[in-house]
Amino acid sequence: MLEDAEEDYQKKIEELQQKIKDYATREARLSEELSEVTAEFRAAKTTRTELQDQVRSLQDKVENLEAQLRRQEAAREQSAPEDDGLRGELSRMRTRLGKVNQQLIELGEENGKLRQEADVLKKEVSSAKKQADDKNKKGERELLSFNLHLSEKDERIAELEHEVKGLRLEAERKKCEEESPSANQRSTTPSTTLLSLSEAELNSLSAHPSAIERLRNQIKELHHERKLCADCSQLVKINQSPLKGIIEELGTLCGILLGDTTSLADGDSDIS
Repeated sequence: MLEDAEEDYQKKIEELQQKIKDYATREARLSEELSEVTAEFRAAKTTRTELQDQVRSLQDKVENLEAQLRRQEAAREQSAPEDDGLRGELSRMRTRLGKVNQQLIELGEENGKLRQEADVLKKEVSSAKKQADDKNKKGERELLSFNLHLSEKDERIAELEHEVKGLRLEAERKKCEEESPSANQRSTTPSTTLLSLSEAELNSLSAHPSAIERLRNQIKELHHERKLCADCSQLVKINQSPLKGIIEELGTLCGILLGDTTSLADGDSDIS
């Protein structure tokens, strides 16, 4: 019986020892696993720290980005009215540019019309200038011919003035003669000379009023000198003297040529 009991105890001891070995093996395995877990935990902790650092860095970046975004939004809100104003101004400028382009097109068309009108006017001016040149040349030729004709008339007027001077000298000579019995028999050739002027000579005199006026002034001087000599006894007795006839005829002639109805002869009617 004891042997059986000892065997039973021995088996129990062996079983316990086996269990102890198993526990030891398991403990060793658990220790290894614990070491591995500890290492992994430490690695995880390190990774966690790094991740936390990265998270903090990312949070800082996010905060910075959010701040920038807020600033940009605030700036956008502030610049929104300006942008609207710029857009409105841009729209007005575009509209104005369209109108200006349309005006430029219209001005171009108007400019073309004006150029055509200018070309027509240039042609008209050129034609008018040519006609004016032709008329000027014709006028110069006519003026030259008229000057030649006028020169001839001036020569004839000079001859008439010379005759008048001769009559004046003769009148002065007659005035100085105190006694002249044959005064009634004096020749009336000067008067006849003036009254025998041809129609062409009368036209020549009428074309030069200045010369006729000089002639009339000379006649007035003769008339005045005759009045001054009215006290002369011989002249008072001579009612139809050659001097009186000359004055009357010259006065009538000048009055007709000058278109004057009052002649010197009318003023002389009281001296006889």
